[in-house]
Amino acid sequence: MFKQRGISLVELMVSITVGLILMAGVVQLFLSSKVTFTTQQAIARVQETGRLAIDFMSEDIRMAGFLGCMNAATGEFENILNDSETTLYNFADPAEGIDHDQIDPSYPNHSGDSDVLLLRSANEAAVAVTGATLRDRFYIENTEVEKDGCDEGKDKYSGICASDIAIIADCTKALAFQVTGFDSGSRSGEVGLYHSDADGFTPGNKKGYGVFNESEKNQGHYFDQDAQVFVTTSTFYYIDNGTSGRPSLFREINGESQELLTGVEQMQITYGLDTNNPDEFKTAKEISSKDWERLVSIRVELLVSSDDDNVLQDTQLYSFNGEEDLDPGDRRLRQVFTSIVSLRSRSLP
Repeated sequence: MFKQRGISLVELMVSITVGLILMAGVVQLFLSSKVTFTTQQAIARVQETGRLAIDFMSEDIRMAGFLGCMNAATGEFENILNDSETTLYNFADPAEGIDHDQIDPSYPNHSGDSDVLLLRSANEAAVAVTGATLRDRFYIENTEVEKDGCDEGKDKYSGICASDIAIIADCTKALAFQVTGFDSGSRSGEVGLYHSDADGFTPGNKKGYGVFNESEKNQGHYFDQDAQVFVTTSTFYYIDNGTSGRPSLFREINGESQELLTGVEQMQITYGLDTNNPDEFKTAKEISSKDWERLVSIRVELLVSSDDDNVLQDTQLYSFNGEEDLDPGDRRLRQVFTSIVSLRSRSLP
């Protein structure tokens, strides 16, 4: 009898069929694992983006209206800047904003379906006031001189440049002004800040002000020995298309814009005023210009989506800003993040 050599065609077909079945199982397992990984990655990225966005905004909102040890809700505040009632220089109000359908050239360009939030405060870096002298200057501690640290190659003293908007404050009162120059040679370890109505500064100071000396203490312009000087900070939060072409959360601080987080599609801001109804929040259009000073809390609502499309098998309907079952027209993963943040400086004693 002849010994069998090789395999028959039937055995070959059976082997191929079994191999294909096994490969189909392996491919199915791989695809299932990939879908699970993609979904979990999208969930993690969306949650991380939402958490960071809320953290960024909450920190700045809490600091809005910060004026050193002075409580902005009970202390006296004066603004000697020209155009002190305009958006950029109205430091009497800690925050304000515009709704998505409002147009204001003072605000940065932004997505047409998201609100814009503006926060104003003194910078946390404080410089001690060492003495008040003439009507056009007062003296602060000279902590450091940074050569060519300001525009046009000018020196920076104690972290302050000429033309900076600053605030001097003690625990009972504060005043906003523009620095118009320095006196760096008359006192050792100190530097004088000029706050005159000199030309060439925007917005400049109002004429006739600069009353920081002892003789005018009864007029409320004298500051105690615990007074400090802070450079002011104006911070915008808004949504716009980022470098990737996707919507992103942007933050602009004193004119310098930075893209913070990709995937934040929409932002809605409502404002809580000091009223008898603490649960009532109003939109920017519903608040009159005189009511911003009564602001005590801000409600932030963010819609965050995954970077990649086709993450979900079906389109995900979502609810945002009071609207239900919104259809995005894609298969991205989305989640809404909401937080209510109180302004520390507006807390009543």
